[in-house]
Amino acid sequence: MESTLKIRYKYINRVVNDLYISLGINQYPIDVNKVLASFPDVSVVSYSQFMKDFNLTVEQTFYYLNSKDGCCLYKPSLDKYIIYYNDITIHNKNRIKWTIIHELAHICCKHYHLSNTLLANYTDDEIYDFKEHEANYFTSMFLAHQAILLNLNIHNSYEIEVFCNLSTEAAKYRYKNFLKWTSYNFTTSSDRYIVRKFKYYIDSKNQDYQEHQAFIQAFYR
Repeated sequence: MESTLKIRYKYINRVVNDLYISLGINQYPIDVNKVLASFPDVSVVSYSQFMKDFNLTVEQTFYYLNSKDGCCLYKPSLDKYIIYYNDITIHNKNRIKWTIIHELAHICCKHYHLSNTLLANYTDDEIYDFKEHEANYFTSMFLAHQAILLNLNIHNSYEIEVFCNLSTEAAKYRYKNFLKWTSYNFTTSSDRYIVRKFKYYIDSKNQDYQEHQAFIQAFYR
């Protein structure tokens, strides 16, 4: 049977763009604390805090949370979400940022409320892979929107790493998918609206790049 659990790219694009517009995002790197403040039903807790609150060992903490990066727990009785992130063995702030937004993506993509009828014919592994692919796509687009990268004239993954404060691994992942997107180069009206809101940021970064290139050329003359 062919799987109907196909990544909802258009849906996720709309969700991300709606967030950009509602939060007034107009520059990189994105202020994750500001983003989280707009979700009153979401709390964020570090692994070390969770360990301290429940007087656990490191081993017990990882056992209970069951993830080396982070996780999100939904409490139906309160209709609240708690995002947990690993700060015990992971200290790279950019990687932690990716983890937090990744877990927020599961919430924004409504992964905790998908129809049981939709998921009934699929294995746990298929459902897990579907949700992870959607969350990764959401996270990469949210932290480094393709329409903005295009207007920044991105040349490599390192520039994404610097502009968007992503880890090296995440920047390479984003750049690879950005190149795929450029083969289609399809933008929506909301994409163009977001680009206009980023105009000052885009112009200033492009000016910086031109001045840098001019300096390099003058140096090697």
